[in-house]
Order: sequence, then structure tokens, then C-alpha cells
Amino acid sequence: SVWGDGKLYFPKGTYKITKNIISKKAINYQGDGVEMSQIYSYNSASIVHDSKFVGSNEDANQFCMNDMRIYVAENHKGSVISLNFIDGAAVSDVNMRNVEILGAHVSISIQHGLKLYNARIVRLEQCKFVGDQDKIQTWDDVNSKIGLLLLGDKNPCEIYVSDCFFMYWKTAVYCGGNLEGVNFRDMAMLAVRDGFIYNSNWTKSPDTRNIHAEPWISIFGCHINASRYCVHLTNVIQFNIANNNIYGQNYSHTAEKEFNAITIANNLPQEFWGAYHLKGTIHDNYISLIPQHITPSSANGIVIKNGAANESTIINSNQFQNLQRGIWLQNGTTENLIGPVQIFTACKYPIVDEGINKNLFK
Repeated sequence: SVWGDGKLYFPKGTYKITKNIISKKAINYQGDGVEMSQIYSYNSASIVHDSKFVGSNEDANQFCMNDMRIYVAENHKGSVISLNFIDGAAVSDVNMRNVEILGAHVSISIQHGLKLYNARIVRLEQCKFVGDQDKIQTWDDVNSKIGLLLLGDKNPCEIYVSDCFFMYWKTAVYCGGNLEGVNFRDMAMLAVRDGFIYNSNWTKSPDTRNIHAEPWISIFGCHINASRYCVHLTNVIQFNIANNNIYGQNYSHTAEKEFNAITIANNLPQEFWGAYHLKGTIHDNYISLIPQHITPSSANGIVIKNGAANESTIINSNQFQNLQRGIWLQNGTTENLIGPVQIFTACKYPIVDEGINKNLFK
């Protein structure tokens, strides 16, 4: 274990780890570049930061990693990088730039690429997460589960992820619990089953779920290619999904029974309706399914599911192509607004409104 403030420098070379590298306080992993400093993980060995510090020292919980590549050489049963912070820590900085986590060979299984628990003030820039390194035949062939896992139950906040790349995962990014201020910018996701999944009630126990949280997310300027759910939000009360290229691929070997580009859902109990109506904006996105000659009846652009709190979403200036339904507002939805500027191409049902909503599109 590494105790106290310090720096682990990995100069040009290849390194093999078979046991966890564990840090307790501020630590900086520094390499000479992803082509220069490369670590091979065997025996499910991980890089673990397990902070127990509670205080206001900005450096006390800081984890930094720059300019390194980690190859997963064998099936990994846990998180390749696992960063855990104690409940209520005043500052939990995470700064990672130009870091790659890659499966070293075809058909490898990785449980999680990077996991963050209760982290605050997070910056991930120019990082790369690639799972199986496989040519997909069916989605059963993809063994790697989650590229980036963000969890927390004690107000993790201010998470900024930009210019990162994901490929060959069941789920590229999964957010669970109470995460306030999750921001994704200029991301690329290719050949994943699910893109962004955010479920603010990730815990199973009704006694501990974060019903009083204020989870919100922004997804801007991303390229999202997923076969089932590109963006799926559950009980996320504020959201902005804008300026993205969102599309699914429905070739015969990767075809799904359901494709939803953007899904908004909630299951909040009735007693919380007043304070926790879902409010958001979905605008300036290109949403489609390819190839054009295959459009399953379950292919949808924007879906707002039935639920008492699903209201006050503004949908405007989007382009839809090759879908069964462009916009689908399900039974029980209210007060959502479909703006006057939309373009629908090869959509069987451009707008399906089963609720009590306002449609300005003519």
C-alpha cells in the first residue's frame, strides 16, 4: 500500500501487476504517454484508491492519473481502477487525463473499467475505454459490462467527463444513486449495447434509496452509437440532452427487440410528486436507426414513459430518421411541450401523444 501524499512515476516501459496497488491519501500516477507507459493487469489486479479522510484539505483525497495505458490481460472480476471516498468527505478530487483501459485480447471479460464511488469534483479528459476488442456477431459475444461506473449515496457532485471514447461494452456509462451535476461533453461511443444509463434509485432497499436527492445530468455534443438504449434516464429530475448525434444499428446479427434513442422514465411515489417532477430539455439532436431498410416496430426516437412525475420536458429542433415513432409521449404524461421545429424523415408515426401534453408542431 502507498500511504501519504506521493507520486508513482511509470517511466517508459511495460509493467505487470498481479496484486492490487492501494492508496489511502493523495496520490499521483504519472506516465510518459499511453504508447510509452503500459501496465498489464493479471489475476484481476486493480488500482485502488480507498480514502477514509474527512476534512477540507484540497489535497487530502486527491487522485490523479495521467498519460498511461492499462491492458487487462486476463478476465477481470472487478474494477480495473476503483476510486472510493468516505461518506461526507469535504473534497474528493479526481483528475484523470490521457488514460486508457483496454482489453488486451479478443473476448476478454471486464466487469468495470473505472468505478467512482462518492467522488466529488471529478475531471476525466481524453480517456479511452475499450472492452472486448472483438468483432461483434451478437450482443451475447460482448463480455465486458460497464466502461465507466459512477455511484454514490452521499451527494457526489460536479462530475465532468469530456473527450472520452468507449467501445465494446454492454453499457458504456452507468450512473447510480445521488449524482448532482453530471456533465458529459464531446464523447464518442461506438458498438455498445447501452450508452448512458442513469438510475437515481440504484439501491434495492426502499429504506436507503435517495428519494430526496436532486440528480441532474447534461449530455452535450456526443456521438452515441448504441443498439438498444442510447440515453436512458430514470428519476433524473433535471436534464439537458442537446447537440448530439444519436443512432442505433439494426443489422441482422446485432438486432434488438427494442431501440429507444432517448428514454425518460420515473417511478417516484405519489407523495413526492410536488417536489420531484422531472424537468428537462431535449433539443438540437440528430436521432436515427440504420440501416434504413430495417425498422422494427419498437424503434423509437424520444420516449417519455408513463408516470405521475413525467412532465415539463421541452422537445425542440430535433431531426428524426427511420423510426417507427419519432416522439412518443405515453399514457399518463402531462405538460410536456413539443416545439414547432422538428424534422421527420421515414418515420411511420412522427408524433404519438397518449397523454395530456402540448404540441406546437404542425
